[in-house]
Amino acid sequence: MLLPGASRLARLVGTVREAANNRLWDTLYGLLGTGQRAVLDSLLTVPPGARVSELDPLRRGPVRISGPQTKWALQRAEEIACLGMGEVDVSAIPPRRLAELSRYGVDGKASLLRRHSDSRRLIAR
Repeated sequence: MLLPGASRLARLVGTVREAANNRLWDTLYGLLGTGQRAVLDSLLTVPPGARVSELDPLRRGPVRISGPQTKWALQRAEEIACLGMGEVDVSAIPPRRLAELSRYGVDGKASLLRRHSDSRRLIAR
């Protein structure tokens, strides 16, 4: 019996991982309603006259421990809660994968996220 070479095996593993990632993106995309998709998509747009997308201020947390910073953090949390994403049932998704997606959305730039396909672009937040 002839076993596959290392490069062939690496390509095969890469293909399977990519297929699993695409299934995850499609599953999460299917959980979103039309309104939720529109809200998430609008977060990546840069308003006229602004330099950053609407997503960027939501990703920044408080810098200091103070009363005004705490008030601002609570307002930010309320604004995030009003987006309506807490209603999405993600219990079928492994918590580790959700944590990875969260890190990706927090660390990625809006211009880069905007270039992804619909399912990946909207879930990466």
